[in-house]
Parts: sequence; C-alpha cells; structure tokens
Amino acid sequence: SEEQAYLMGKVTALEGRALGIHMTYSPVVDVNINPENPIINVRSFGEDPEQVSRLAIAFIKGCQENGLIATAKHFPGHGDTDQDSHSLLPTVGGDRSRLDKVELYPFKQAIEAGVQAIMTAHLQLPALDPTPDTPATLSPLIITGLLREEIGFDGLIVTDAMDMGGVTTLYSPEVAALKAVQAGVDIILLPLKPDDVIESLIQAVRNDQISEARINISVKRILEAKARLGLHEKRLVDLDILDEMVATKEHLQNADQMFESSITLVKNEGSVLPLSGSTQKIAVFSLSSDPGGYFAGRTFIREVKKRCPGLINFYADAFTGEEFIQEAVENSSKADVIVFALFSSLGAWKGTVDLDFKHIQLVQDAAANSTPVVVVSFGSPYFLRHFSFVDSYICAYRWAEQAQKAAARALFGEIDIKGRLPVSLPGLYPAGHGLELSKKGKAP
Repeated sequence: SEEQAYLMGKVTALEGRALGIHMTYSPVVDVNINPENPIINVRSFGEDPEQVSRLAIAFIKGCQENGLIATAKHFPGHGDTDQDSHSLLPTVGGDRSRLDKVELYPFKQAIEAGVQAIMTAHLQLPALDPTPDTPATLSPLIITGLLREEIGFDGLIVTDAMDMGGVTTLYSPEVAALKAVQAGVDIILLPLKPDDVIESLIQAVRNDQISEARINISVKRILEAKARLGLHEKRLVDLDILDEMVATKEHLQNADQMFESSITLVKNEGSVLPLSGSTQKIAVFSLSSDPGGYFAGRTFIREVKKRCPGLINFYADAFTGEEFIQEAVENSSKADVIVFALFSSLGAWKGTVDLDFKHIQLVQDAAANSTPVVVVSFGSPYFLRHFSFVDSYICAYRWAEQAQKAAARALFGEIDIKGRLPVSLPGLYPAGHGLELSKKGKAP
C-alpha cells in the first residue's frame, strides 16, 4: 500500500541519517514488464506504470520528508530487458510513444513529486538516441536533451555503477567518465581506477573538452544538496542515539507487518492450506538455485519445525547431486504434504533469476505422486510457470528472514493472507490476482 511504502521510506531515512547515510539509491521505478528480466524483477513495484508511480512517490516522500535524498532509478527505464547491464549493454526497444506510456511515466511522476536525484541506466534506447554503442548514461540526447531540458529535472543526476559491463565493454574508465560528464551527469559512481578518472577529467578541462563552467554547475548542485541536509553545520553522527534509532522494536514490527501483508496466495486447490502441524506429517525442501545458498531456507524450516515437530526437511543448492535429491524424494513419500521453498536471488552478473533445472524436475517428480504439493517462492513470482500443476502456490518475494517467518505463519493460518500479484503470470494469472485466506488459530 502507499501507506506502507511511505513508512518504508520514513524508516529508511530515520535509520540512514542516524548512521550517517544521507542519500539512498532507491526507489527502483523501472516497470517490470519482461518476465525474463534478470536484474529488476522483484526490485520493481510491478508491471503497471500507475502502480509503480504511486508506490514510488510514497516511498520518495517518506525518505525526503525525513531528511534523506531519494534517487529514482534506472532512467530511462530498465524493466523491459532480458539482459543484465552489469555484463553487457542491453537494448530497450519500443517507439517514443510506448516509452512515454511505460518506461518514462514513473520518472516524470517522481520528478513532479519532487524526487531530488535520478540514477541513469547503462541501456541503449534507439528511439531516444540512435547512436550505436551509446548507453543512456553517456548520451547527451537522453541526459541533457530529454531529462534536463524536455522533462525539466534540475536535481542530481548520478550514474549507475561505472564498473558495469554496459559501459566497460565499450569504453575505458577515463573515456566513459568524460562522456558521462559531457552528457550532463553530476556524479560518477564507482568508476574503475578512480584516481586515473579524476586526473583525466582535470586534463579534459585543461584541454577544453569540458568547460570549467560545466564542472561548476554540477559542483553547485552537489553543494546545495549537502547544504539542504545541513552537512555544512553537522558532519558527524551521534553514536549515543544509534540504539534508539536503528533496528528498533517498532521498526522491526513495521517490517514484519509489511512482509505479512505482501504474502500472496496464488493458488490453493483442494484447500490444502492452511496446514496443521499437529495432525499432518510435513516434508519441506529448501531449494536454492544459487551456488553456496545451501541453507537459504533455514529460517523458514526452523519456523515450520516449531509448528510441526515431526518435520522431514531437506536442503539443496546448485551443487547438490541428483542422487541425494532422488533419495530425498523417496523419503518424502511418507509425508502427508510436501512444501517446496524456492530461492533464487537477484544478483549482478548472474544472467538469470530462474530456477536450477534439477530443482524444477524435483518438484515435477514429487507432484507426479498423489501427495499434495505446496510451492513457496522466496524470489521471482514467475516461478509458477514451471509448476502450474501444484496444489498450492505462495509468493513471498524475498529471501529476508522476515519473509520466511511470514510465509511460515501464512502456511499454518496464523495471519490473514490478502496480498496481490504485482505482475501478471503469462497464461496463468493477471496482475492483481490473489486469493484471500482468513487467519486460523494462534502462533506458537
């Protein structure tokens, strides 16, 4: 909800400022309309530009009304890609009309609402700049022509990380930084060889590739932002108040409530849910598609075990052998219901957020028997496309400990389930779908 998005921004600001963090590189205002997007996915508020705008603006206000600079990213929009700009330069298609209605819409709304900073994207958008091999970050047509002059944004413009493949596969650190400044950027984020980059920009001014007046414009914006934060008067934080401001009981309760309200019951055939730990024998598989993510679901399994002392549980990650997996399937045949907790994180240079094929096959094999199967996604909601045959499907969206606890409470009917899908699952369910299930019983 907008109220929760505002609260998330407010808590981010209060804790960030207490720690000496004055600017957040959020929110993501990309519209995730591509199920294959390997890097945006659940970082986005959804596939509807209006919804993305409403929730992003609420978060921005929560941040900025409490003293933290918010940054809308990744301009002009990273939601319709199937490639990761950490590795290479993706291309976003569509004509200008489509871009105005989808990608650009949330940025325009955020700017109108007063967002103080914009982060650029290392994307190529031929409809905005047809110049070959030109990321938006380095494009005068996009940064100055579109963002500054046409849209009218006069706040801080910061690049996405300049160590990403969307830039480094095309340009040296020095050339990329020069082009970014020439395009109209104020802050160069994470360049490779920063000392060399600084020296190269000094030389660019001396060689008249950049005017000193151009540098002064960006410096003035940065100093004005610092002055608005009061950093010229108070640079250091008060360590004595950290316990009163960071990870407080109230803030942790806020987080629990947000994760609980986001739990989405997509499917529940045969009323498999809620489960009963006292009368059912339950098997839980924690499956992580990330190398080294073996114990990704330990919080979830621990929470389920509290409610079902006779729990049968298994862990597997991308390195787990097929013999172990098959043995686990055989052992789970004694269960009354099988729960699969699926984990696949968003990460730079991964190239996908999908599941390991072995894990997809494991769920399919288990579902071939008569035992009811419940799937809980602690990642991409799009996992369901592999498992339309399962009895029950829940989206928890994140790996976070609070998400795992909320999912366990939802499984056993301890909370009301009322979440809605932020994206459509092609051929299965529309955005906004979600079954409601009323609270049953009490937490242990």
